[in-house]
Amino acid sequence: MKFITAYIKFVDNLNEKIGNWVSWLTALLTLVVCYDVFVRYFLKESSVGFQEFEWHLFAIIFLLSAAYSSS
Repeated sequence: MKFITAYIKFVDNLNEKIGNWVSWLTALLTLVVCYDVFVRYFLKESSVGFQEFEWHLFAIIFLLSAAYSSS
């Protein structure tokens, strides 16, 4: 029983650390989206690379934070 309790605490702590790390990725995604919107609407340019980067960041955030958000 002690093993299971220790394992649960380990997984909870790991989820907490991953969740905190992913929150910084969310801030980065916000900055990337703001930059993309500025460039697209004010400078009338578009970058497919930035749009792909947004999707990749979103996918990483979604996959890594799923366990954190459900706890």
